Amino acid sequence: MRLFVSLLTLSTLAAGASNAPRFAYGFSSSSFGTTSLVLDSSGNTYVAGSTTGNPFSATAGVIQAKNAGGTCYGGGAGDIGPPVPIPCRNAFVMKLDAFGSVVYATYLGGSVDADVTGMAVDPQGNVYLLGTLVASPGADSSVFPITPGAAFPIAAIAGSSGNAAFVAKLNSSATQLVYATVIPGMFPGAIAVNTAGEVLFTGYWSPAFGSFPATAGAYQTVPGNGTGDTVVGKLNASGSALIYGTYLSGALGTSFGYGIATDGSGSAIVSGSTTATDFPATAGQFSGTSEDAYLAKLSPDGSSLVTASLLGPGAASNLRTGADGSIHLWCWSPSLPVTNSGFGVTPGTGDYLLHVAGDLSSVLSSVFVPFQVSAFDVDAAGNVYLAGSGAVTSTAGAFLPSDGSSSGLVVAKIAADGTVAGVTDVGPSGGNPAIAAESDGSVIFSGGVATGTPGTGENFVLENFFPAVTLENDASFASGAAVAGELAAIRGYGLGPAAGIDSAPVSNLAGVQVFFDSFPAPIIYAQADQVNVQVPWEIAGQAATRVRIVYNGSEAGGATVAVAAALPGVFYVENFNGSKNSPANPARPGEIVSIYGTGGGLMHPPGMTGGYWPLSGLSNLALPVSAALGGEAAEVLYAGSAPTHVSGFFQINLQVPENAQAGTQNLVVSIGGNAGVPAVISVGQ
Repeated sequence: MRLFVSLLTLSTLAAGASNAPRFAYGFSSSSFGTTSLVLDSSGNTYVAGSTTGNPFSATAGVIQAKNAGGTCYGGGAGDIGPPVPIPCRNAFVMKLDAFGSVVYATYLGGSVDADVTGMAVDPQGNVYLLGTLVASPGADSSVFPITPGAAFPIAAIAGSSGNAAFVAKLNSSATQLVYATVIPGMFPGAIAVNTAGEVLFTGYWSPAFGSFPATAGAYQTVPGNGTGDTVVGKLNASGSALIYGTYLSGALGTSFGYGIATDGSGSAIVSGSTTATDFPATAGQFSGTSEDAYLAKLSPDGSSLVTASLLGPGAASNLRTGADGSIHLWCWSPSLPVTNSGFGVTPGTGDYLLHVAGDLSSVLSSVFVPFQVSAFDVDAAGNVYLAGSGAVTSTAGAFLPSDGSSSGLVVAKIAADGTVAGVTDVGPSGGNPAIAAESDGSVIFSGGVATGTPGTGENFVLENFFPAVTLENDASFASGAAVAGELAAIRGYGLGPAAGIDSAPVSNLAGVQVFFDSFPAPIIYAQADQVNVQVPWEIAGQAATRVRIVYNGSEAGGATVAVAAALPGVFYVENFNGSKNSPANPARPGEIVSIYGTGGGLMHPPGMTGGYWPLSGLSNLALPVSAALGGEAAEVLYAGSAPTHVSGFFQINLQVPENAQAGTQNLVVSIGGNAGVPAVISVGQ
């Protein structure tokens, strides 16, 4: 009975109306614009942007309870004629928990326009914002909450444009503005933060913005071109000084920095565009044209250019680094070579998704994207999620079917090998969308008007859904690969009946059938948004498998999934007496506990697809097993089959270390060198 308790607890998450997001948050405000969306490791969502007025209620105790108001000035009708008074925009930040409930919401601004262009979040939950301050004629340029001791005061807004960038750090509860500083002489592009809490940023300098504070010893201390250059900087952890500030350009054209990331060494990786025919591309990299997308890597101290590549004609937008150090980015281009036909359309002028080697020496894959991309993100498995607008046909099992609009919002999932894994409509376009990738294969999406938002007449929505059919481990919810024998959930839409039905493992449940290549998968639960199966043991040793869902004889969706030797997930932990481990019922140091999970890989003797483990004649996990509790190695006493459970279960008995600390500890199980998502175990005195 424990099998069905475990699986049905998960399956109820998807119960309800088909094509409904797992959560949706929205309200009506035409002045509310999101520009940045970030997820942390706990599944919290951070959204930032700018707004006029007070379209939302700030939460208690935050740094700014209301929009500061004030009058700014914009262009006249059609941007001609004298400036006209308009309300000043303030920045804002919201944090939502994994279930879509608001944790905090705050404004940040004064009587200048403050627009967010980028955001980063560190492991402690501190938020870093990059944005613009625009002191238009008649505005009080002194009113913005720059903190004492900041690297540059508000007076650094200079030049005929009255523009400057700002960087601000909020603490994890948004109750304190840790620091806020101007970055003079720059129009901001993007922001990143490293493990030391130092902020890296890039953008664009022009003479109209005043002087950029390049530092002594930096790679390039003076502009290469008198009309516009990329600038890159690193701000120290307290926001009190630049570690370095450098130009990055050639003398024979302009350059612009659009994206930035940092690698394990602390180097800044910058993407952008250049018209400079003498842009400092290093030897052995791609050849350029008159206007090129570029990637460049600076040394950690900003004193030297490690490498730089011209990717071809066009402009490289934001970038993300993968777990292997490779780089994902999208480019606008009139033409680039493609390695994958992807969407099945002829490449032309538009957006291209590129996957580049970490040393910038080669393009690993290139896909032409037949819609206008606004934002993207990459998950731990290397899948890329694109958000934008255009007319693209939704794939089977997608969140929403295509509405035929040429300007509707769309999300596409591109697998790590460059193939298109799925496309979904999101709703009618109401503004540029943002997107962030969850570890379970779903996305957080924010943007303009979208179908399925709570209430009516809303202009902004933040929602969580699966853009394509996704396979995830039943215990850890991690997606990215299938493991022979594991218990898995297939997430999507229109996969089965509206009301969920559970069963002992069967090959056809309520008209639903699932195949891994030609092997039928035993089904345990079937519902429109989720089907729970056992992955057939027969796929062991394959590099990949094609998952197909058939409902009432028709194809309901599918996905090609990599096959891994093991990716363990933990359902629950039992204490030595067979009771469930919990904070109210902890294990003691030195005691033996049993871990029940799935995704352990092959067993000897082997398991039978859809069968149960016998009480006698135990099987052992074929790959080596280790476990760590609170970072301390725990002795594994047994690792193999879980008697009376479906053969997708494994059982691991281990001894709690004698020096284990009391409280809730992370439990990490590794099988064949593959570490699973941390589970929790409670330890008493």
